[in-house]
Amino acid sequence: MPDSLVHRLITENTTDLTPRQRVFCARIVGGASGAEAARQAGYSAQVAAQQASRLLAQGKIRQEVARLNADAAAAGQAALDRMLSKVEQVYTHAIRQRQCAAALRAIEIEGALRQHGARSLPADVLPSDLEFDMPPADQIT
Repeated sequence: MPDSLVHRLITENTTDLTPRQRVFCARIVGGASGAEAARQAGYSAQVAAQQASRLLAQGKIRQEVARLNADAAAAGQAALDRMLSKVEQVYTHAIRQRQCAAALRAIEIEGALRQHGARSLPADVLPSDLEFDMPPADQIT
């Protein structure tokens, strides 16, 4: 999870959680283990695992983690939709220019994005793979 999103989640006080609890929830959603999330939230390393267990037993913590997960999933889907739109433009342009290799690569990239529900390009795809001398999107028909 990008640091800017974590910062927003931590500072956004839409619940009755304490700042430590908000940090804990954001770190859990970001993929940290319970103990690591507790340490990052400022709880003692000696009791981090027990504190994580106590926190995760609270309904308001579970609700916040679920809400943050839903928000992250929606943001990820929006990013995926934007990338798929770009790939579709590349594909359309490549077909019109009879650039078969570029069209096939666009299909391959689209398949990888859809298969993995990716929030970013697959590891073997460089941003330059999506760059072509294309007219503006509104001129592609």
